[in-house]
Amino acid sequence: MRAVLQITEKAKLTCEGKIISECGKGMCILLGLHQNDTKKEADKAIDKLLKMRIFHDENGKLNLSALKVGADILVVSNFTLYANLASRRPDFMQSMKYEPAKELYEYFLSKMQNEANALREDGDPEVKIFPGVFGGDMKVEIINDGPITIVVDTDQL
Repeated sequence: MRAVLQITEKAKLTCEGKIISECGKGMCILLGLHQNDTKKEADKAIDKLLKMRIFHDENGKLNLSALKVGADILVVSNFTLYANLASRRPDFMQSMKYEPAKELYEYFLSKMQNEANALREDGDPEVKIFPGVFGGDMKVEIINDGPITIVVDTDQL
């Protein structure tokens, strides 16, 4: 599983001219699912993404997690993250097929929200998860903060 995340001031996702998700300060995650990924990889990625200390604290240091800042998190499925670039025309044979990918993406969204709620401590603001449209022709507008962009690959965790 591969996730490209950007820390955002705000993000908006539209599909077929309709606003699907619009969120404030937090992160936008482009999520690529490999053909061999399972719920195990999803759980690993969710844990890392929620707990990484990548938000600024009061001293300007990257020291706070999404859980501590109450991040809005837009999760966009993106099969192109597993493009094979050996030739001029990329192939996406390493990406998970549509039906199992849709199921794992939906698991990811639900599990991430459940984990964010379960890990929330007294005084922590709420983390909100916003979906994309699986398999849709989406337009994503991101105002990147930092800019901070990080790639998380479960093969390297």
